[in-house]
Amino acid sequence: MKKIKKRYVFLFIFSLFFGILYWNLRYNLPKTIETITGVVLGTKIKSSNIEFYDNKIKIENFSIETKEEIIIYSPIVDVEYSLKELKIKKISLENGEANITRDKDGDMNIVTAFIGKSKEETKEETPVEEEYTPGISIPIDEIVVKNFKTTFRDNGYRLPIKKEMYNTSGLIKFSKTQGINMEFSGENQEEKYNINFSTENEPYSVRIKLNSINVDTTLIQYGYDGEEVNYENGKLNMDLVIAHSGLKGWITFNDVDLRYIDLDETIDVVKGRVDFNEKGIFLESDIVIFGKKDKFYLKYENNQLDIDFDLDNLKKENIQKLSYLDGIELPLEEIN
Repeated sequence: MKKIKKRYVFLFIFSLFFGILYWNLRYNLPKTIETITGVVLGTKIKSSNIEFYDNKIKIENFSIETKEEIIIYSPIVDVEYSLKELKIKKISLENGEANITRDKDGDMNIVTAFIGKSKEETKEETPVEEEYTPGISIPIDEIVVKNFKTTFRDNGYRLPIKKEMYNTSGLIKFSKTQGINMEFSGENQEEKYNINFSTENEPYSVRIKLNSINVDTTLIQYGYDGEEVNYENGKLNMDLVIAHSGLKGWITFNDVDLRYIDLDETIDVVKGRVDFNEKGIFLESDIVIFGKKDKFYLKYENNQLDIDFDLDNLKKENIQKLSYLDGIELPLEEIN
């Protein structure tokens, strides 16, 4: 008789435990997920309500957050999953907002939110040659985004770069063999943006394609990150790859106002082009200076910067606009 009573007591406790567990998961699942992801990932996945259907989940007020920022917010998220494969097949987000940031080490916040930062190499350590493996063990196939407002920040330069995009659409794919591949496209009036990120062939590779973008000094840092030259106004187009292996691509621009730190005169850039390759950075442009058409060259090679003008028939008052000749009385009126 005592054994029967103990059995009933055990069954009661067992049923009560799982009843409480079910109730907690059913009605407190958003908070449970937020707590677990905060502890395990350091990134909180928040929501206000979660509903389950056949192989689908609908989530309301979904967000991915770190201590510093809200990376993604979407009012409604649809999730397709497979119990047989124990993974999420697709996460669909629409009509939300995203803050995508590239840090000084080349890491993207949307990636580090799931897998952490890439390994840092210190000067004291001797790099060990290892075969690169891009695979990643995240039980998600892809994340699809439609009609988002996106703020893109690049903190890898002297001056932070910030651009806002609208009608942003794109996707992020996770693979055990190809790593992470991400692509987003957006616009801001006539400006067109396309950003790709991949870990397939190396730890990181960011490809930025821009069309009809308004020029400012922060954006031109993709061409040359230095204080000697500032740019304003005009338009640029760009196809640039910033990768673990190096920098390559091109930038074209036109109708830009250029200021050189050692010259007290605005240079009107009619058109110009910057090329990036394994040798360095090379800029050539057609300019108007001192009321005359000329050429302007900038070359950064072997850690050395060279800036040249093709100028002739310079008058004394123009030559003295160079800062290093300030206060020096030149014994001439013109240079041919």
